[in-house]
Amino acid sequence: MRSGRARSERWLAACVVVAVVLMSCGPAIESPLASPTGGPLMPSSTSPPPTPSPSPSPSTAAVLDIATLPDVSLDPSIVTALCDPAPGQVNLDAGESTIACPDVLVLALRAFATAVTAQVTRLYLLRPACPTVPCTADELDTGVVLGWTSQGAMSVELDSRLTTVTAPVPEPAAAWPDPGTPTVPAIQRPVFPRAPAEVATRTPYPFCGRDDTAVALKPAAALCFIDAVIAGRPAEFIERVYDTEGDAILWLYRFSGRGAPLRYEEEAGVWSRHAGGLILPPPPPAPVGVDFEPWPETYLLVH
Repeated sequence: MRSGRARSERWLAACVVVAVVLMSCGPAIESPLASPTGGPLMPSSTSPPPTPSPSPSPSTAAVLDIATLPDVSLDPSIVTALCDPAPGQVNLDAGESTIACPDVLVLALRAFATAVTAQVTRLYLLRPACPTVPCTADELDTGVVLGWTSQGAMSVELDSRLTTVTAPVPEPAAAWPDPGTPTVPAIQRPVFPRAPAEVATRTPYPFCGRDDTAVALKPAAALCFIDAVIAGRPAEFIERVYDTEGDAILWLYRFSGRGAPLRYEEEAGVWSRHAGGLILPPPPPAPVGVDFEPWPETYLLVH
């Protein structure tokens, strides 16, 4: 995927638990969703990284056989998904994680479906701390996924070396990542010549700005969009990246306030769209950028 190349170019970094079928992308939903309350799990642009809770660790909880879990999929009109950065994104020598987004999010969603009938609206993958390099196998191959419904939060523990996952357990103290206290930018709708109607007539959102990987990056613009997704409020962000041949690609990120962020791509006059989740930025001093993880079955050409 080009998103992998873009991440490599921007952060010099690089991760399977189970393959599933993801449903096709639907239209963006315009209504906002209120954020769950709770303390921070990821740092803002200036705060030091706190210790997340719960921490991925061996569990004595009941387990579920992955092969028997119900088939479900990520609904881009409903689910907002975030993942901690993989250890290799923080340090190239950390090792390669086998806990990959969005695969583990789908696996967790399948496990949650055994415990609740309410829709899961938010998913967050926490990775264990990796205090020394290289990371241990436990640090690379395990994780905890938190899920929120209208009935509260719950969690499952994942280990890519196993054919089971833990049964969902309630997490009354679970915390969605902290968006900090960002300033909401002015509402704008930048114009793209010869753009398809879906893009040209899109609903104006608060506009975070533009970035270009060929020139000095603007972390504040990317962080503005990331914070908006975390906070559950609309935002738009434009980024220009370049493929291996040096050809420019335009990425237009949009978030309606609920569900999955969308990324429109324009390359050589052809427009397409993906829904997906975000991988949160590594702690400072790593560069801040929008690390978008497309959900494969949501690809759509835009005419």
